[in-house]
Amino acid sequence: MNKSTTLVIAELKTLNIEPLSLAKYFYEKEITSHLFIQKLIYFTFLKGLKNNLLLFSEKFQAWKYGPVLRSIFDEMTNCSDLDAMFNQIPSLRRKEVIDILESIYQKYRDCEV
Repeated sequence: MNKSTTLVIAELKTLNIEPLSLAKYFYEKEITSHLFIQKLIYFTFLKGLKNNLLLFSEKFQAWKYGPVLRSIFDEMTNCSDLDAMFNQIPSLRRKEVIDILESIYQKYRDCEV
């Protein structure tokens, strides 16, 4: 008897979230290190994939200290007033995304670099 394995690939739900909105979530939790925010966003992105959600389409770059989204790096390092910058970024409203962000925050909040 020949057994075959069927691989089921779920289609990702594309959300097109602005990565800075994810950064804002963590910044509002008093995480100010762009390096740590980058890592938290990476973990959030991976957990989103596990839940069949493609949060955004920007590609991560492999940098010395971990994966980086260039858009977040540029905005956070070139900004003299992060409070003002993040005030202009829309807050997230999707419960499924906020739940993922909160679970990542709860898991890693004490690991800040």
